[in-house]
Amino acid sequence: MHRKVHLFYYLMAKIGDVLRIVGRVIPETLARDWDNSGLQVGSLDWPAKGIIISLDADISLFDKARELDANIALTHHPLIFSPIKRLELGTPVGRLLERAVTDRIAVYSAHTNLDVMEGGVNDTLAKRIGLSNVTLLADIGRIGEVASEETLENIAERIKADFSISHVTIVGDMGRRIKRVAVCGGSGGSLIRDAAENGADLIITGDVKYHAAKDAEAYGISVIDIGHFASESVILPVMASIIKEALEKDGISMNLHIHWGRDPLNIW
Repeated sequence: MHRKVHLFYYLMAKIGDVLRIVGRVIPETLARDWDNSGLQVGSLDWPAKGIIISLDADISLFDKARELDANIALTHHPLIFSPIKRLELGTPVGRLLERAVTDRIAVYSAHTNLDVMEGGVNDTLAKRIGLSNVTLLADIGRIGEVASEETLENIAERIKADFSISHVTIVGDMGRRIKRVAVCGGSGGSLIRDAAENGADLIITGDVKYHAAKDAEAYGISVIDIGHFASESVILPVMASIIKEALEKDGISMNLHIHWGRDPLNIW
């Protein structure tokens, strides 16, 4: 009887049922005020057929969703970030919104709430790098220690191998001994001062611009910029596992896929 009830619930599940569960395990209340986490486009009343998880809502995601017959796209980066004053279908965002409505795919984003939550982007990044004694940094990042002192060069080479990336951008002396490390997935240049003032020898993040690099030099902290994509894509399998487990606890079992996408930045 229990299995029949679960099967009936699955057959009747709507997108709203699924997204309420997602919102429970990745609370929207954790998102920053300036953020736009939550439902981006779609109807809560559409029947839920399958889930696809990705960093970004782009054409490749919609193509894969159509191929897999998945109509719930869970992304990290919001499809709609800046306010839209008119829906012009010729713009990049307009084309994606048109595609979502045409294919009846609901797009839901978990952005800064996924960054800050326990077990989210930054906890996952800290774990992947091998940090212990991890604590919060400026409410969003994390700071901890490597198992034993390493040179900046050794850490950079280890990260390149572990993340399967061909290059990193570095600020600092390659021979510097590193023990205390801060991390921030995505664009973490704004945390350089906080990291330095909390005793970090190094911050690992993405999208570090020139002036942030100069700030790092001034504060005496090293930087390894592994790129925005690499620093956040580590969350995708974790996100999939969290959501799958939560759905199954509520009796919903449906196909869940990861769309890895690709880093738009290339080194020539």
